[in-house]
Amino acid sequence: MKQSFERYEKKYKITQLQASEMIAFLKGHLALDKHHDPKNIVPYKIHSLYLDDKDARIIHKSIEKPSYKEKYRLRWYEDPNQTFLEVKIKHLKRSHKKRMTIKEDSSTYDNYQSMILESFPTSYLTSITQDPIQKYCLIECVRIAFEDEKENLRITFDYDVSYTFKSEKKSLFDSSTVILEIKYDQSLPRYLSHYLSSHHMYSRSLSKIGLSLQQNKGETLCL
Repeated sequence: MKQSFERYEKKYKITQLQASEMIAFLKGHLALDKHHDPKNIVPYKIHSLYLDDKDARIIHKSIEKPSYKEKYRLRWYEDPNQTFLEVKIKHLKRSHKKRMTIKEDSSTYDNYQSMILESFPTSYLTSITQDPIQKYCLIECVRIAFEDEKENLRITFDYDVSYTFKSEKKSLFDSSTVILEIKYDQSLPRYLSHYLSSHHMYSRSLSKIGLSLQQNKGETLCL
């Protein structure tokens, strides 16, 4: 089963206090997403296993901020046996995520390049690298998410973001940091735009996988 999502997105680096205040505000406007108990706001775990060649050519290409870029990952939630293969495309500031359900445990796959090209034949993967694609970096976090499917609006709050290269797991941000992402169709609802401006919350360029690679190599984080 394939799924496709196309939206603009804005990202914010905020504090836990800002997140708590905004979540309380959004409860009056939006519903929790399907991964939550609708009566109880409890964060759920997300695992994103990014795929790349040994030289991280795909991630480096993304960090260069070209007008068109793709990233590839396996994603699962609480159940590792329900895994999604995802291609995330960004073109002229609009994001397009293509997703395909994989029934088997993601750990059983060893030919990711064939899997991507068979599932998404229009992918530009082979134009970036001819080397084998492998498990490169695992990004994990816990999330609270709101959505309005009719308006194609999704708002997520990611806590405790960590990355793992090989076997060493590290925190990407300090414990007080929350990553807010807003995905929308054409424009933000008026109530949301007003909230962000009145609370002096401004979007920024931010990539979890890009920052993880930089931090792992000891490079300066551009935040």
